Amino acid sequence: MNKPSFADVRSWRNRTRRLVVGVGLLCAAAVAHANLSDDFQRADGAALGNGWIEKTPAAFSIQSGAVAKVAAGNGYLDNLVYRPAVEDVRDVEASVELRLLAASPGYPQIHVRIQSAGAALAGWLDSYILYVDGDNTRAVLGRQRGSAFVAPLATITIAPALNTVDTFRLRLRAVGTSPVQLAAFVERLAGGSWQVIGQAAVNDLAPDRITAAGAVGFSGYIETAYRYDNFVRTNLTSPPPTDPTPQLASLAPHSATIGSTATTVTIRGSNFTSSSVARWNGQPRTTTFVSSSELRMSLLAADLASDAIGAVTVANGAVLSAPLSFFVLPATDTVFFDGFDRGPAQDVGNGWIEKMPSAFQILADGVLWADDTAPFDFHDAIVYRPLSEAQLDVETGVEFTRAAGARFPQVHARIQGNTVGLPDTLHSYILYVEDGISPTQLAIAVQPPVFSEGECIIRLIPLPSVPAAGVRYRLRFQVRGVYPVQLTGIMERFNGGAWEPFASGSVLHDANTVDAGYYCPYTAVPAPISTAGSVGVAKWWDRVDGYDNFYWRGMAPGAVPQLTDMSPTNVMAGSGSFVLTVNGWNFTSGSTVRWNGSNRPTVFVSSTQLRATISATDVAAAGAAAVTVFNSGAGGGVSPQTLVFTINAPGQTQFSDDFGRANGDALGNGWIEKSPAAFALENGRARKRPLTVGYRDSIVYRPASEDLLNSEVRAELRFVNASIGYPQLFSRVQGATAALGGQLDAYILYVDNSPTRAILGRQNGTAFVNALATLNLSAPLNTTDTFRLRLRTTGTTTVQLEAFVERLDGASWTVIGQATASDSSAQRIANAGAAGFGGYVEDFYSYDNFAVINLN
Repeated sequence: MNKPSFADVRSWRNRTRRLVVGVGLLCAAAVAHANLSDDFQRADGAALGNGWIEKTPAAFSIQSGAVAKVAAGNGYLDNLVYRPAVEDVRDVEASVELRLLAASPGYPQIHVRIQSAGAALAGWLDSYILYVDGDNTRAVLGRQRGSAFVAPLATITIAPALNTVDTFRLRLRAVGTSPVQLAAFVERLAGGSWQVIGQAAVNDLAPDRITAAGAVGFSGYIETAYRYDNFVRTNLTSPPPTDPTPQLASLAPHSATIGSTATTVTIRGSNFTSSSVARWNGQPRTTTFVSSSELRMSLLAADLASDAIGAVTVANGAVLSAPLSFFVLPATDTVFFDGFDRGPAQDVGNGWIEKMPSAFQILADGVLWADDTAPFDFHDAIVYRPLSEAQLDVETGVEFTRAAGARFPQVHARIQGNTVGLPDTLHSYILYVEDGISPTQLAIAVQPPVFSEGECIIRLIPLPSVPAAGVRYRLRFQVRGVYPVQLTGIMERFNGGAWEPFASGSVLHDANTVDAGYYCPYTAVPAPISTAGSVGVAKWWDRVDGYDNFYWRGMAPGAVPQLTDMSPTNVMAGSGSFVLTVNGWNFTSGSTVRWNGSNRPTVFVSSTQLRATISATDVAAAGAAAVTVFNSGAGGGVSPQTLVFTINAPGQTQFSDDFGRANGDALGNGWIEKSPAAFALENGRARKRPLTVGYRDSIVYRPASEDLLNSEVRAELRFVNASIGYPQLFSRVQGATAALGGQLDAYILYVDNSPTRAILGRQNGTAFVNALATLNLSAPLNTTDTFRLRLRTTGTTTVQLEAFVERLDGASWTVIGQATASDSSAQRIANAGAAGFGGYVEDFYSYDNFAVINLN
């Protein structure tokens, strides 16, 4: 591959995303030891000697006690001069003096953390670099990965400018791993001391940051405009890790059949010790130490009892490895797995077909990575499995670590071989993170074989929070059937030991499918893809999150049941037997609803609905039950989804709704919509629509049969516009007046069209809300996070009110605003009433996970 010149890549470099999280000066922990210095005081000659490795021997020579740049036709990646691997160091500072011989400075440069394995390859280099950017007033601090051009991390303004009179020095420091702390300096020798004339500091948290120890060295481009002298390497002391970080390369075997007996798995990798412990989904398993590169783990029969993708990790004390996947499958299924543990490499290899060979490369740490490929997007920047592996019914997945500035990680299925070779053309199903919408969501889309035209999104799946930088996620995409095609998208988050659910959703694709209302550049949704195809990963223009641990799993044809929702979702403890309606698809006359794993009497209604009789004993005590469906016969099995049924006691949830139903104008599930056009179901949420009626007529509330006196009402809230508007939550809604136009009696908690203020109040009749308390929010509302409104109402003579605004931080809720009020006025609302939500004329927000807690 021909490398671009520094001049040729300026426009490219300006487009490159900067994967930098946080900037700060490095701590001055510069206790030095084992220094290396070289003044190059040797006889003139082409060889530098003194242990230096010259990637291109003709690039530099010793002249008059300095290293002179010699004209060479190679690029900077191949002009490198560096120290041998036995001297590798992680925390280091390197410096070299610089004298310019011409007014145009060229591209002198210094490197740290040079990865020797890649440096030995032509046209390849992994290192951190500080270089003068062909300009007397500018230098750049960057990260060099593979054959791609430098990813700039910071630009350094040099003042005063470089010249041919003074002596200058380039100095580059790298410390740590997460983040890698970088500090770069350009200095001038003035009066016997060094004066800083340009500097920058960067904390690098990108997934392709360089965390391993490496060599130091220097390089240059084709010019002969400078000489180096007095190279110094300073090894910086830092507390060594108690244990080395284990690195996993492969598992043998990497799969087992459901119901297998206890199995021994060989784990190969590096940095294993006699105290290493292998883990299965975060739980320790009996481990045998064979060598620093091999362990043996004993899996229990219980680990292999059901369909699963287990996470295998290794712990050295408190230091954990990244995971590898182990598959527990039916005997009829097959699996392919690739951990990309063969870097650094420009070619992906292992049978992958690269439509655009320059798009992807494998880094030294086994990550499949790609930089900016504009103007080429996923139509061309795609790698896929050979058509000999084409599957009809398949699950495919890939892991990625969220990186700042990276967008749209994606996995493809049913890639059609007759179009994939055409330029700017692709025919496939896609599951991807839709970073172009606020808030970020998971998207299921179909890409028809139309030249230079985009995908059509047919399902958007809300995420509980925006994917966080540095966190490992996994996309799983299930595609089944000929017509209709059943598409299920799953996103999981790795918690350090096991994979936990993050978001999921399904859609049927047939002639009646409508687009999701966000992006579909066609007059109608493209036709289903009903023929087998390949699988793969791709990217948009932007830099992509690093991919890892790709797999595809061929699933035997059959009717595995798929669940969407059920009704009811909860009952009060002791309420007696009832009929449970379960909705989904792939139901047959052999389908059975299971309650906590046990069969219940089931009536087959249709391929999309079942009814099961749940006994009084099943709901005698408060708690929760897992509802699944089992299909008997070849190709059947248990639904991959589990629905949770709640059995309430006083003080527990009486009603909840996650709005996980098909898009439509009607909210369904028993909701009373005073103005049916005010809200609609969109992508598993109740989305506010623009309307000209006021808040009293935009309310949505529960039927009178569910009225409560003492209750807590909750609803999650996401904003799509920084204008915020007036989202609101109600308790004790009086059904008699709620039915009248322009009237409403209820207690209300609402956001007051401000990101920092909410109001707790009482609404009586046609009057405006009587404010009882103001909530000043300690953190502003925004379009990124998930928030929750919570309103608690108890008592009659004096109605006690508590209101909360909360923000979801990880897996827990943080209170960012709260207030209490005691209402004993004559207008207080002392009767039981309904719960509900509403809004004003705007369409800036949506609700999810509405719940009513019975406090009677």
